[in-house]
Amino acid sequence: MARPDLAAHRLVVAAVFLAALIASVACAQSSMAPAGTVVYTVNTDANSVSVLDGGTLAQVHADVPTDSLPQAIAVSPDGTRVYTGNTATDLEGRSSVTTIDATTNTPIKTDDFDEGNGITDIALAPSGATIYGSIAHDSRVVAYDPVTSQAPTLDLPDIPPITGGNPDPGAIDVLPDGSAIFVLDAADSVVVKMLTVDGSSPANATVASTAQELRVSADGTTLIVVGAGVAQFFSTDTLAPLAGATTTTLGPQVDVATAGASFYVLDTAWVAPELAPVASRPRGVIGPVPGGPAIDVYTASTGAYVRSIDLGAGRTVLGIAVTSDESTAFVSFTAAANTGSVVAVDLATGTLGPIGATGATPRRVALRQAGPTPVVSYFLPRVVALKLAGAGKDSLVASGFYDDGGLGPDYTQPVTVDVGGFEEVFTLVPNARRTAFKFKGQRLRFAIAPNLRGSSRGRFRMRIAKTTLGGLIDPAQAVDFHFRATGLPDAQGRVVLTGGRYRLGKKRGALILPPFFPARATATLRAANLDTLSFKGGFATNGTTPASLGTVQFAFGSFAQMLEGSAFTKAGDQFKYAATQGKTKVAMVIDFLRETVTLKASKVELGDVANPTADFLFDAGAGAGPIRNTVRLGAKGAKRFY
Repeated sequence: MARPDLAAHRLVVAAVFLAALIASVACAQSSMAPAGTVVYTVNTDANSVSVLDGGTLAQVHADVPTDSLPQAIAVSPDGTRVYTGNTATDLEGRSSVTTIDATTNTPIKTDDFDEGNGITDIALAPSGATIYGSIAHDSRVVAYDPVTSQAPTLDLPDIPPITGGNPDPGAIDVLPDGSAIFVLDAADSVVVKMLTVDGSSPANATVASTAQELRVSADGTTLIVVGAGVAQFFSTDTLAPLAGATTTTLGPQVDVATAGASFYVLDTAWVAPELAPVASRPRGVIGPVPGGPAIDVYTASTGAYVRSIDLGAGRTVLGIAVTSDESTAFVSFTAAANTGSVVAVDLATGTLGPIGATGATPRRVALRQAGPTPVVSYFLPRVVALKLAGAGKDSLVASGFYDDGGLGPDYTQPVTVDVGGFEEVFTLVPNARRTAFKFKGQRLRFAIAPNLRGSSRGRFRMRIAKTTLGGLIDPAQAVDFHFRATGLPDAQGRVVLTGGRYRLGKKRGALILPPFFPARATATLRAANLDTLSFKGGFATNGTTPASLGTVQFAFGSFAQMLEGSAFTKAGDQFKYAATQGKTKVAMVIDFLRETVTLKASKVELGDVANPTADFLFDAGAGAGPIRNTVRLGAKGAKRFY
C-alpha cells in the first residue's frame, strides 16, 4: 500500500474498531450490502469459520479454527464476538461452543458441555449476555454466559425437558426482547416456547415431521418453521397457527433468515406454485427454473408467499443470511467435493453478485453489521467542585476535555449543556480566529477551545452559579455531563462525586463514561516494520483490580496486539507486559488504580494512517470487552498530537 510522505507523516491519534482491522480486497464486482458488512460461514467439514468482505466476498482473514464439526454460528449484538455450536470435542461426544474474537478473527476459547451429541443450533439473547443452544438427542437446552462460561444464576434457571418423548432438538431462536426462546424438536414434531425468566413452557405447537429450521420475525410477532413440506407460521404469543398463511409446498426448504417485514427461506429445489405462476410474479424479479435452488420470500405478518429468486443450477444450498436493510442475501452452497462458497444476491432485482470461497460444507451463515458501541465523542470533566449553599446560591465549577469524534460540529448554532438535572441552551460567540467560543449568562458561563492542534479533542470550562442545584445533583452520587451541538448529537461523560468533588484518575471507579479514551498518542512512520507508537489513555473500571486478566487487546491501524492475561506480571494494581521479538519491542502497563493504559511499541508496522479520522481499540481483559474510540487527526507536521 502506498504511504504518504513519511517526513511529513508523524501523527497522533486515538480509537479503533472492527472495520479498521479488516483490509478489504478490491473486486470488479461488488454486492449491494451496506458498507462494513462482514460475512461468516461455519464450515462443518473443515472445522472452521470463513470471514469474507460483504461487498466483494473476498477473504479478509484466513479461516478461523473451531472445535470439531461446527453446525451453528451467531454474531454477538455488539459485533465483537462470533460463536459456533460444535458437535463434539472428544471421544466422549461432548457438545461445545467456540468463541472467536471478531476484531482480530482469532479463537478465544471453547466451552464444553457434557450433554448430548453436539450443539445443533445457537441463538443469542439481545443483550448478548446469554447463549442458548439446542443439543442433539437431548431434552435440555444449553443456556450460559459466554463471558464467564457459567450458567445464568439470576434470570434463568436450568431449562427443563422439552418433551417427555424422544427429543432431538435441531433449531432454536429467541424473541427480540429476550423474554422467550423457541426450540424445534423434530423427533417429536413439536415446537416448544420457553420463558427465559424461569424456564417454564406456556405453549407448544405440532409441526411437520420433516421440519428442519425455525426463525422469529424481526418484530417478534411471528414464528416460521420450514422443512421438506409447507412452511408453517405461528403466533409467537400463543403458538397458534397463523390464519390465512400459504398452504403451498414450494420444495425442500433448509434454512431461513428474517429481515424487515419478510422471511427469506432457502429452497433446495424450487417448484413454481399453481397460485403464483411466472406471469404473476412481481415485475423486475426473474423466477427460477422449477427444480433449482431459490430464495422463497414470505410476508412475515401474514405468511403469504411473495416470490422466489433463482440461485442458478448446480448448487447445493445450505445457509442464508440477509442484511437488515433487506438489500442483500448471502447464500452458502457446495459444488463438487463439498467445495464451499457464498454468493451474494440482490434482493431487489434477483441479480447474483460476487461469489466467495469458504471452507468445506458451509452449513450456516451469519453477518456482522455492527461492532461494539463506538465511543465517537465524549464530554469528560477532569475536575468538578459542587457547592450547595441553599436555594438560589448553589454553584458548580468544572473543567476538562471533550472529543467530537471527527464529526465536525457547527458551534455557531445553539448548543446545549446538561449537568445532572440542570440544562441550558445558548449560543456561543467565537473569537476572530474561531479557535475559542464563549458564553456568559446569568446562571452559566461556558467556554470551549475545540480541535486542539487540529485534532478532534478540545477543552471546556464551565461555571454554574446563582441557581438551585440541590435535588438536581447529589454530591455523593454519579452525575452525568452532556454537551450537544449541531453535528454533535450527544457528547457525554459520567463521573461519581465524593463530597461534591471529582478529579480524574484520583479515585478508582469514579469514572463511568467514556469507557475508554485516548489522552495522547504519538506515531512515527518510517520504513516498513520500523514504525513507533507511544500511547497513553484512560478507561473506566468497576472500582476493583482483577486478580488476573483475560485476553487483552490493543489495536491501531495495522498494528494489533492480542495478549493473553498470563503474559502480564501483576504488581499491586498494575499489570505489566514487555516482550521483544526480533527487533520489535512492545511494552504495556494497565493500571486499575489510576485507570490508565500506556503502551510503547517500536519497530512495528502501523500501515498507511492517512485517513481524516483514526481508530484505537482497547480491551483491558477484565470482562468488559473491546471498545473503540474514533478521533480526527491533529495538524500536519513532523508530529501530530491528540
